[in-house]
Amino acid sequence: MSSSISLVRCIKNNIRSMRFSSYRIQYLVIATVFLGFYLLFSQVMEIKNLQKKQLRALDAKQFNLNPVQSNTAVASSKPKYWLAAKSADTPHMEHVRNVFKAAGFDRWDTKTGTWDVMWSYDYPFPSKVSPSNLKPNQLINHFPGSGYLTSKVYLASSKSRYIPTAFQLPKDKEDFKKHVQNNPDKLWVQKNNQHRGITIKAMKELNLDASNSFVQEFVKDPLLVDGKKFDIGIYTVITSVDPLRVYVYKGEWLIRYCPEPYLPLDVNNPNKYVVADDYTPTWEMPSLRYMYNKLHMSHKNSLLEFIRSLEKNPEKLEADIYSAVAEIIREKQNDIKSAGASYPYGSDSFFELVRFDFVLGADLKVYLMEVNMSPNLSSAHFEVNALMYEQVVFNTLTLAGVATRTSRIGLKSPGSEENIDVQQRDISVYDTQCIKCENCDTDICKLCATCLSHQLQNDLTTAYLEHTNKVRSQRVIPPPMTPEHKEDFTDLPERDRLTALWFKGMCLKDTAWCN
Repeated sequence: MSSSISLVRCIKNNIRSMRFSSYRIQYLVIATVFLGFYLLFSQVMEIKNLQKKQLRALDAKQFNLNPVQSNTAVASSKPKYWLAAKSADTPHMEHVRNVFKAAGFDRWDTKTGTWDVMWSYDYPFPSKVSPSNLKPNQLINHFPGSGYLTSKVYLASSKSRYIPTAFQLPKDKEDFKKHVQNNPDKLWVQKNNQHRGITIKAMKELNLDASNSFVQEFVKDPLLVDGKKFDIGIYTVITSVDPLRVYVYKGEWLIRYCPEPYLPLDVNNPNKYVVADDYTPTWEMPSLRYMYNKLHMSHKNSLLEFIRSLEKNPEKLEADIYSAVAEIIREKQNDIKSAGASYPYGSDSFFELVRFDFVLGADLKVYLMEVNMSPNLSSAHFEVNALMYEQVVFNTLTLAGVATRTSRIGLKSPGSEENIDVQQRDISVYDTQCIKCENCDTDICKLCATCLSHQLQNDLTTAYLEHTNKVRSQRVIPPPMTPEHKEDFTDLPERDRLTALWFKGMCLKDTAWCN
């Protein structure tokens, strides 16, 4: 009996031992399965991360996107801008620095690497940039030869209806004397390229033998606001001179009022008729401050509404101002083209921001006083203007293709890579006529895909991008159009003519292009 009991106990112990071993095996199997799933999941996630990195790299290459930067060593891959100015680190250039930083640029250290965009305060040719050291992916904020536009002497010699009568000295001295004899009541000022500000002088006080100077008729019956004379600054961007493309910044005008009332005129008190840094701002003008301060209207619109209150036509004034800008730049185009002929990449390497300064006659006639190269962009005198200056700089960089993802910066050569924002189908025009083209003899046929040259395609692609990036600017060259526009542009050089005809074709397709 005892042996039977012992046997039963032995069997029970073996069963318990087997149960314990079975549990251990089950736990081991489960743990192994979980470990396998974990390793498989880790490998899958690693593969997905690698795929994402490859896709980002592919997108950046295909769409020309700047990668998102961090505070690590990757930041060195940002594009670089060269701020070439004696006052580069002062508040004078603060707004230029701010906009480049916001656009994703690093300031170029002149001791390392190279630069992508130069923003130079002074004329940089050839001391800083010459044909031999310019790279195809670099952009500069001046055109070689822009002095033909911004030089006071060259500008005064223009025979434009918008420029007061002027005589270059000493070359035109005798002609000037005859003119004075026939117009004894006119007032005159003498200017040169270095001189800022003017004073009215009597004939006997003028130095008619001074070289590199000129005398110009003084506009003695100006339009006044609250008794004060003023001038109007129009920020203007030239993106190409061949073909010529020009935009004005219409979001805001710089309007400066003299410190003292114009009348009675005292030629010995320039504060009555000369605008300087201590000008009176819009918000202090009695007839304008309600519109500017309370209604939050711009400098530009405050003035235009004041002009409307005089029962004059502000829309015609604006059109005349923009017409003057276009006419003057068109006149200087060939001189600027010739000056830049030795630079290997043509207009693709340059853009320019200038400011046209106008005064108005009492009859709203427009008079151009000067064109400023590197116009003042400092809000040191009036901090309220800070945003306006930064908007002007940003608008300039977007038109130049610098502050957008479709940037020209970093391309091996301008227009050499496809862009997500524009393809050849986007720039096609005159479809009905193109179907009938049997050769490339006519201007319309030259715009068709079967005849489109590489150079013209590059011109039109850049023009397309400028239009989509113009923000608050208006195109003045080629001129704004309507679908009924009758001008045939036959008097223009071929590249200008074809570009203007293309804009007309885009206007016919979509009125948003009529500007």
